[in-house]
Amino acid sequence: MQKRIPFLTCFNTVTVGLPFCGFKIVTGLYLLHNYKDGAFNIALASILLGLGILDAIFNLGNLLTLSLQGKRYLPICLFTLISEKILRHFEKSPDDYLEFGAALDTLIAFTLVALMILDEALGKINAWQLFIWNWSVILNVLGAGFGRFWSAWGLLKEKRQKQA
Repeated sequence: MQKRIPFLTCFNTVTVGLPFCGFKIVTGLYLLHNYKDGAFNIALASILLGLGILDAIFNLGNLLTLSLQGKRYLPICLFTLISEKILRHFEKSPDDYLEFGAALDTLIAFTLVALMILDEALGKINAWQLFIWNWSVILNVLGAGFGRFWSAWGLLKEKRQKQA
């Protein structure tokens, strides 16, 4: 019997996880090429590149295991892994620390988008970086829209079932 691939988990990986990796990697490369002065800029760029690459490995690995075995074996990002290690000593529910790590990752990704726009960086990056950036934005925006619609649809179905 073939295992069922969890659509929503794969969808979130493609529309949230991978785009967030793209934002981190492109911003890191932008910083390396445009703000070469100072140890802080180089360190920040290196951290963003490392986070983006590591999170991409997590997300691509999860897509593979979701497709083959129907479940995720890796954390969704480094921040969920770190928050799990730290917060599990304080929180009783694993969902609490996973949510905290995912929320921190979201805050960082959206901050990077805002900073890149404020710095007018999109006109200063090369073509393949712009390609990655644009597809990351497209997937993330469509994912948010479809996710919101899916949630509203589920609430309507639930309400109808209760009324029946």
